[in-house]
Amino acid sequence: MDYKKMAAAFAAGGAVLAAGAAYTMKQKNQKQPGVHFSSGGGRHVYLQDSSLSSLAVAAYLIRDYNFDGANIHIFDGKQLPGGSCSYGVKGGALLSSDLWLHEKGYDHFWELFRSIPSLNRKGASVKGEIVSFNRMHPIHSMLPILRQQEGAIALGKQERRRLERLVMSKESRLEKVCIQDWFGEDATFFHTDFWIQCRSLFGLKECSAVRELRALLLERNEQLTHLATMEDWMQLPSHPYDALIAPLISYLKGYGVQFHTGMEIEDVLFSDTYNLRARLLVIREGQQRHTIELNGDDLCVCVLGSVAKEAGFGSLDAPCALPSKKEDLWERLASHRSELNVAGALLHPQDGMQGTVVWKFRKGILLEKLQEKSGNIAGSGGLMCFADSNWGLAINVPAQPYGSDRDTMTIWGSVLYPQELGDHVRKPFFQCSGREILREVLLHLGLEAHLAAIEADCVQAWPVLLPYAQAAKLAENDPVLHSAKLAHTNFAVLSPYARKTACGWLEWEVLAARDAVRMLMEEEADTPARSTLTRSAQAVRFVRRLP
Repeated sequence: MDYKKMAAAFAAGGAVLAAGAAYTMKQKNQKQPGVHFSSGGGRHVYLQDSSLSSLAVAAYLIRDYNFDGANIHIFDGKQLPGGSCSYGVKGGALLSSDLWLHEKGYDHFWELFRSIPSLNRKGASVKGEIVSFNRMHPIHSMLPILRQQEGAIALGKQERRRLERLVMSKESRLEKVCIQDWFGEDATFFHTDFWIQCRSLFGLKECSAVRELRALLLERNEQLTHLATMEDWMQLPSHPYDALIAPLISYLKGYGVQFHTGMEIEDVLFSDTYNLRARLLVIREGQQRHTIELNGDDLCVCVLGSVAKEAGFGSLDAPCALPSKKEDLWERLASHRSELNVAGALLHPQDGMQGTVVWKFRKGILLEKLQEKSGNIAGSGGLMCFADSNWGLAINVPAQPYGSDRDTMTIWGSVLYPQELGDHVRKPFFQCSGREILREVLLHLGLEAHLAAIEADCVQAWPVLLPYAQAAKLAENDPVLHSAKLAHTNFAVLSPYARKTACGWLEWEVLAARDAVRMLMEEEADTPARSTLTRSAQAVRFVRRLP
């Protein structure tokens, strides 16, 4: 027997097998990138998106519970993170109009961002940057409401009595009662300055649940004290992505948090237990599907019913589309467990729609005319609400332009009734381009003589339709996402449909994250310090002082 030939044959065969194994491993790694998300021992947490609330969850876990940042995985199918705080797919859009802050009533927001370092000021926190900015640019509105004919409309005795009765009513008696039902369809209340400002500042509609207005009076009457001038309110120093999301991401990456862009949680499978315990995640990356099996102490957090879900974007010359796609993840999870039932209004968003729009101007002709009309200094005017607008228009001039182009001027606006016809441009908001929406605003301002010059000065526009922005506030919604099975488990939901207090959007995003973390860590959530009776008495005194 020729042993040399046999050895050579074995060696050749081994080389072939080794090469085949190497090729197989290479192909496996190419086909399944990022399937194994473990980076060490210990428990892992998987966050469905990169919204402000999800990022706040990661920050709380690291800061308060010494969680290993490398074991925190944040997925986002979109390349630009931030959720409702992002620039949107068009690079300059505004996905929420609730961008205001206040010294009181935003306790969780301030507490978190005082520990997040600023990217623009060395040694300062994000909170310090915001406070310093507002000391330099205080808000004081001289013309908060614009009417074509009559002047200010104050609350009458009947409206005050109804507000007082609302404050003293029990929550259980207000189920499926909207604000219009409470005051009457043709009530004078809907023409008062108080309502016009509340609807624009807090995103209320006549079809909103009246308990939303009640919670506003109970929880935020201190913030409503100077509603007309907004002199106690604060604004962000820049676009919410630059002001909040970018510093948070930098902070989290400094602790090794893993961001998986281009990947998203497509489905969550639960164990057959009483409580909702996630056991398997289905991850989609393009056309590929990966699975992650959760260990006993791993955590999963999903965002359901986001206000920016399925937003439609337009441009200066193109309208924003009306999306028809539903919330796939929520429906998929609800098909597994009835505790995650989907709100009916989410599937019928006509009453829940809202719009925003951002314009960029080169020379600032419009700003000059606004200053002449209102007497406001640029960046200090707060909201200017158009009381006669079918769309429920409101606009604001921030103190600084959004984005990297500092040679332009930014104006943003909000629209509460995007399905209604415009007063001058006789089309619904979502069928109008950014140029047509600007024309509607200019005609409301009575600037017909300057129409061509201002339109020529506008270089960019980003209209956005948010089909589900107000859906969680509608009176027809049954309570959802309040099941006891969502407690004492490894699965948490962040959703405006689970909101319990009438806090501002930025405060709610952080508060929801804080409560979710405490629940996952088996701690009690924060409870209101004041009794209901005390809050009701303070609210009644506030209503009696309203102009």
